[in-house]
Amino acid sequence: MIAELRDMLSVWLFNHIRNDDKAYAGQVRRYLDEFARSQAGGGWIAAALKRLFGGGA
Repeated sequence: MIAELRDMLSVWLFNHIRNDDKAYAGQVRRYLDEFARSQAGGGWIAAALKRLFGGGA
């Protein structure tokens, strides 16, 4: 019974990832691209440190 349940869940998970998750993959990619661009300059930590200690070298 355990092997049958494992096999059923494996098939379900594979189909879920292949079909259901595919529906919002574009949205996730856009979010990750935007997040990566926002972190390119150091992100929120760098911005906070610049505000606290100044941005000059």
